[in-house]
Amino acid sequence: MCEAMEYALRGLVEEAGSRRLSDGEYLANIHAGRFEAPILTATSGDGREVLVRTDEDAFRFCFIEKNRIDNFSRIAAVPPGRKSDLIATLFGMDQFNGFVSHFNESMDVALILGTQTRIQLNERRQALAVDEALVAGERRQLADTEESAAEYAAGFAEGLAYESLKTLIGSEDVPGRLQELEARLRAVPPALTGISRDRFLELYANADNDAERVATATRSLNERHSQISFRNLYVAVEALRSIDPYHCPACLTPIAEAAQNPFERAEAALRELEELATLEADHHRLSRSLEEASRSLRTELGKLEGFLETSDQRDSIVCAYLRALPREPAALDWWMSVHNPAADETGATPSLEQILVEADSAGAQDTDAQEALAVRDADAAEQRRLNDARVWIAGHEIRRGRILEDAAQARIRIAQWEAANANLIRRADEEAEAVDRDRPIKEAYDSFFAFLDRFREQLPGMLMADLNAITMELYNEFNHTDRDEDKLADLRLPVTGEGMIEIAFRSDPRRRVNALATLSEGHIRCLGLAILLAKAQNVRAPLIIFDDAINAIDHDHRSGIRAAIFESDRLSQTQIIVTCHSPEFVKDVENHLPIELRGDCQRYVLLHHDGNHQPSSLSGLTINRR
Repeated sequence: MCEAMEYALRGLVEEAGSRRLSDGEYLANIHAGRFEAPILTATSGDGREVLVRTDEDAFRFCFIEKNRIDNFSRIAAVPPGRKSDLIATLFGMDQFNGFVSHFNESMDVALILGTQTRIQLNERRQALAVDEALVAGERRQLADTEESAAEYAAGFAEGLAYESLKTLIGSEDVPGRLQELEARLRAVPPALTGISRDRFLELYANADNDAERVATATRSLNERHSQISFRNLYVAVEALRSIDPYHCPACLTPIAEAAQNPFERAEAALRELEELATLEADHHRLSRSLEEASRSLRTELGKLEGFLETSDQRDSIVCAYLRALPREPAALDWWMSVHNPAADETGATPSLEQILVEADSAGAQDTDAQEALAVRDADAAEQRRLNDARVWIAGHEIRRGRILEDAAQARIRIAQWEAANANLIRRADEEAEAVDRDRPIKEAYDSFFAFLDRFREQLPGMLMADLNAITMELYNEFNHTDRDEDKLADLRLPVTGEGMIEIAFRSDPRRRVNALATLSEGHIRCLGLAILLAKAQNVRAPLIIFDDAINAIDHDHRSGIRAAIFESDRLSQTQIIVTCHSPEFVKDVENHLPIELRGDCQRYVLLHHDGNHQPSSLSGLTINRR
């Protein structure tokens, strides 16, 4: 019966839509196999019977169903993103929510909006422009390289031309100055002996002087030989003091009984012999200096021997003398014989002057060698400069060749560009046409989706606007048996899909809490019914149909609901139709109605069919409040 009225008033049955069935499929009688649209009439204010016309907007909030209240009672258990859907379901807007949810945020994937082909073509046009610039700049680049080459050649040598510089560099086929220098530098350079007359005079003088000083120091020490023995004795006595300072080290007589303390006598004697220690130290130092002078002189004579060996003077008296010298002479005066060669009866000892003459020969050779080395250094410096120039010229020729090659390749690409990109040009033109066609579609869809999404987001607030006070009033009436402090002092319905239903109890009016997290399921059902009834009252619905809605409420709250709906003046201008599976509730309504309203009510009972699948009678309670 309620679905028939819903179809007649709204033109649809919401339950059919939620089951994904058409109205004809859902409403068809399975026994008759057909569906006839119901006809609904009403009595006008002047008593005439008129046909009720379908109006979805006018009659949307006339229906209060059990399923909506059941779904709303479970709203606390669903994710936050679904709560706005259940609030819409409470008002019968779930089909709209489902309709909106099937829209994608964007339909760009179904449109041609990109310009990839155009971008690719532009990239190739940019490459073409680069090639054209390369060809146009070839002459200028070549001129720049020639100018750079001329500047480099002039910097290498004043007035030198680039081609002349290349001639100096030469090549394997046509040798130039560089090849000439390389051939000269491959020759073994002359060696320096480092031998000179002055060096020998210095070394002989040093050796003679050191030998004389050592001889003098030796004679001084020999003259004081006896003192040396006593000094060693006193040093030994001093050393024994640390072993036993209380007894004489010779006879072990206690020091206290000795005529003279031996340790003190040794200490005094050593102080008197300090000059002797100085003489010994000087003799040792002079001996080491003589050894060093001897060694240096022998090393220098060895160099002179090597010079004579390599200069074809092996048979000279000086070379023979040097060859006969030991490598490390043991005698401290081994060189002295050159000062008196006549003393050598064999005639094998040269004079010092003869040695100095050979040193002069080596020095003269060093002078020539130094001049040759100076020339060689100049050649090496010139070779380095020419090698640097050769490297620069090679790089220059590579750069010049690259300019010519790049320009030649660019000319080929320019000539072939149109043919190579004909297909891309065609696709870019087609892409531009498609973008011009699809861009308005995208703009329209984006604008429509933004509006639709914003409308769905604002829908809970629109549905619940101005319902706070009347919803709270109805809720408190439904729960009239609750303690006063457990009734509501404030109620705020959400204005967005993500908002909360906030309530404050009279026990603490300033503290608001989440209603869905605080109230029991029974109280949430009462809240849902209060919201629906407040909405119907707010839109001044002429008719309210409770489609088994009372069965969604527990028995403890039914009396409050009955009193708020049927026993107050709130709905005095509204026709109320109630269907219910509970005869007791219907009897309670009848028993508690004011006497003046009982004659304005009609009760119907739906009986089982008698085999023909047709109801024998309709049952329910209709209250016409005027």
